[in-house]
Amino acid sequence: MGAKVNAMAGQKDITAENLSEPDPRIQYFVKSAETWVKRCQVIPLGPEVPTDVTDLLEVARGAIIYGWFYYPLMTLGVEQCFRCLETAARIRAKQLGIQIERPDPKRGVIPEGFAHLVRQLHRGGAIRSDDLPRWDAGRDMRNYVSHPEQQMIVMPGEVVGLLDNTIELVVRLFRVQPTAT
Repeated sequence: MGAKVNAMAGQKDITAENLSEPDPRIQYFVKSAETWVKRCQVIPLGPEVPTDVTDLLEVARGAIIYGWFYYPLMTLGVEQCFRCLETAARIRAKQLGIQIERPDPKRGVIPEGFAHLVRQLHRGGAIRSDDLPRWDAGRDMRNYVSHPEQQMIVMPGEVVGLLDNTIELVVRLFRVQPTAT
C-alpha cells in the first residue's frame, strides 16, 4: 500500500498503515533509505564539541534522517541546526570568558545577543574571518525560521548542505584555540 498524500497541502497524510513507508516526495531525490542515512552522517561530530551541543545537533540530524518518512521533518531539522549555532556560540563564549549576559535597566540581567557573541568570538579568534559570513547567515536564518509567516520546505540537497555547514562551523568553533582577548 503506497503512502497516501494529502492533495490539499501535498503532504503525506500519516496513518498507522503508512507510518513506516517513505514519503513519496523524498524518493524523487533519494533512491534508498540507506543512501539517505549515510549521506546525513558524512560529517561526524568531534570529541571537542560539548555534549549539550552534540545532543542538539543529533536531534537535528535525526529529524533530517526521519524526513525519509515525513518530508517536512527535514525542515524542522534544519531549523534546529540554526538554533544549534547559537547554543554553540553561547557555550564557547562562556568557556572563553566572554560575557554571555548583560544588565538591562528595565529587565535585569539578559542574555547577550547572538550577533554580539559571534562578533566577540571572531574578535577573540574562535571564529575565523572566512567563516564569519556563514555564521551571520546562520543567525539570519535562525531569526527567520523563529518567526515564520508560512511553512518552509527545504529541498534534500539543501538540507544536507545546511547540516554539513552547521557541523563544520561548530566543530571549528570548539577546535580552534583562540588568541587572548
